[in-house]
Amino acid sequence: MAELLYGFDPLCGWCYGIVPAIRRVSRDHPGLPIRLVMAGLLSGERVGPYRALEGSIRAASAQLRAVTGRRRPRLSSVSSRSRA
Repeated sequence: MAELLYGFDPLCGWCYGIVPAIRRVSRDHPGLPIRLVMAGLLSGERVGPYRALEGSIRAASAQLRAVTGRRRPRLSSVSSRSRA
């Protein structure tokens, strides 16, 4: 049986931007299992503290909104939870 695997990075705004498309696939194909697989988009030397990526994430936010109409979660809410 077919299955849709969606690998996502919970810190990636584009992964939130695709949510409407995943919901539409689910609605249009109710018998198709959808499995979410948490993965990371960075590897090797690019792996580091989330705070180090803050500038590039903020810069990409405008493009994310323009293309998808969605916003990524606020950095302050993610940062404050990760410090708890």
